[in-house]
Amino acid sequence: MFWAMLMNTSSKVRGRKQKGAQWQDSFTPSEIVELMVRYLNPKKGNKVYDPTCGSGGFLIKAADHVIEMEGDAKGLRLFGQETVWTTWAIATMNIMLHGLEGEIQQGDTLINPRFRKSDSELDTFDIVLANFPFSVENWAGNGTQKKDKKGKSVLNNDGSPKYEYPAKESYVDPFNRLIYGTPNFTNGDFAFLQHIIASLEPDGVAGVVCPNGVLFKGQPETRKCILWQYHSWSYYFFQ
Repeated sequence: MFWAMLMNTSSKVRGRKQKGAQWQDSFTPSEIVELMVRYLNPKKGNKVYDPTCGSGGFLIKAADHVIEMEGDAKGLRLFGQETVWTTWAIATMNIMLHGLEGEIQQGDTLINPRFRKSDSELDTFDIVLANFPFSVENWAGNGTQKKDKKGKSVLNNDGSPKYEYPAKESYVDPFNRLIYGTPNFTNGDFAFLQHIIASLEPDGVAGVVCPNGVLFKGQPETRKCILWQYHSWSYYFFQ
């Protein structure tokens, strides 16, 4: 398996990020999208998946690449999931307007992945392309809002609620994705990475935009296990 990881330090290349209690959408620059797609080189007959697809940019570009290289995109199947309803609707329209064979599902990918072989097994794909939301807190949905003595919610400086979490050892992922360890519930980066790994065919490939901290901060055992097994990585740093 080949695993391509695209690292960055600029918020301009980040996907959805949390500010206070709200989600803000930003974008993946077209140059990075094109680089990732060309690097992974989708072909006719491939199943291409974006677990946090936004308006569908990665999927559309994958189809454009196949059309450029092979004349048309017949047999290429596109799959995406998006949390925000309005963005999901845009992605769905994008697929339809481009006349592509695809399916976009709405929902939280970590809590309720919609592409499954069964109730406890994820569907798998030839190519996964993703720019997942960075540092998602309460990614498992098991946090309870912290209250003060008066029963009011305790907030962080940015206005987001503070949560209290159960012990990580008590968490069981219903899809058996977290084989390299359960990440801290305050940061979902390694949860998204393990979801992507679990969504790959045995000979599948993935290209992911993620923060530098995935390589250098937190979760040392999880990082070590992933690097040990998927030793063929490529790193691109964007300033």
